[in-house]
Amino acid sequence: TIDIDEHTLYVKNIIETHNLQYKPFGIKEIDKRSISDWLLARKIPASRDNLEDILETLNLSSTNSLVFKAFGLSLSDQYWLKPEGSKIKWKDINFFDNDFSDDIGKFLFE
Repeated sequence: TIDIDEHTLYVKNIIETHNLQYKPFGIKEIDKRSISDWLLARKIPASRDNLEDILETLNLSSTNSLVFKAFGLSLSDQYWLKPEGSKIKWKDINFFDNDFSDDIGKFLFE
């Protein structure tokens, strides 16, 4: 369990850890800075073409907010962010078992 500032993606506190053998590739130590850096790497780069259009279409103020809106999901791994108290389950939202809209994919990732 981690406490993250949604606007900056800075990890404010690491409350609890489990299964450290499954930590994200490239993270050597589970600490606030490593997790914050990893989260920042999951967002759409500021240099992305049409970034303003993407954010406006999704009614978001920043790419950091998009990380949270999409539960931190990625097409390249199985990590995600589950809001505290949420009943949502990985099986219901992951892009591997659920449809990932080609239109949204093209809009966001091309």
